[in-house]
Amino acid sequence: METYSFDNIEINDKEFEEVATFQNGFACVSSNGKKFGFINRDGNFQIPAHYLKGQHLGNSLFAIGKNIRGKVKYGIIDKNENPILPFIFNEIPTFTEVVLLLLKRRKPLREWLRL
Repeated sequence: METYSFDNIEINDKEFEEVATFQNGFACVSSNGKKFGFINRDGNFQIPAHYLKGQHLGNSLFAIGKNIRGKVKYGIIDKNENPILPFIFNEIPTFTEVVLLLLKRRKPLREWLRL
């Protein structure tokens, strides 16, 4: 499956087995259906495809899945792959759930500035 711009112009020469809908400029993609990453609207990888699943939550937050002791667990990273929350979720959380958890943990201002 190729990726196209809104003007129906192919944006890169990569083919993907799975492509999610673009959300806020990013789409979760997989070349082989096993490892997922995120591309921007230009078709360039923002986050390399080495996660089990993923979803863009909003702003610069991404939920990504990893195999932790035989189970898929989800954590939150930013667009530079900096960890925001550890792999503690059993399913992909919503943006609201992530913000509430950050508020409960009383993250310092520098954490919020990265959002």
